[in-house]
Amino acid sequence: MARERAGWVGGAIVKRIDADGIVTPEAAKLGASATHPLRLATLRVYRVELPLEMAPTLNCHAAMRPWQRAKLRQQLGGVMRDAAWLWTSCALGIVRGPSKRPGMPGPVIDEGHARRRRVVVTRRSSVRPDEVSCDSIGGKAPLDMLVRLGILRDDNARWCERDAKWERAARGAGRVVVDVFEIEKETT
Repeated sequence: MARERAGWVGGAIVKRIDADGIVTPEAAKLGASATHPLRLATLRVYRVELPLEMAPTLNCHAAMRPWQRAKLRQQLGGVMRDAAWLWTSCALGIVRGPSKRPGMPGPVIDEGHARRRRVVVTRRSSVRPDEVSCDSIGGKAPLDMLVRLGILRDDNARWCERDAKWERAARGAGRVVVDVFEIEKETT
């Protein structure tokens, strides 16, 4: 039996699910999952819904030519930058230096308020993907853009906790939803 603890953090309700991995529907709505049962699902700091064309699967992304990837980055950058204006608490204040490669983020000069965040990528499509992981369901390009926009410090395991989901959608109504949450430190 899972023990659930609830409380308030930053104006958002917080629920913690203890170690046996059972996730209640209320906690699932707040972002808890069986793969991350001990994390506190807290304040959402960023959300964007993308059409499937702007979030290709990993196989499609790998098959793209360089000019197609550059075009995708440009389109995705515009949409995700516009969405960032709606979320005032999403920026970490990270300052990056010049990059050696065009279009890639440069080295971090000032950490700002860098902290670990949780990213939930949900693909809604009529066809189930081969594997459900963030990169394979269309999260690679959006995660890279979150780093470029300064919403994530980096997309590696040290700075980003990833969770991927797939949901069935009607044919032609597919979307990829990217949510970014703050991770509260564990308290015992």
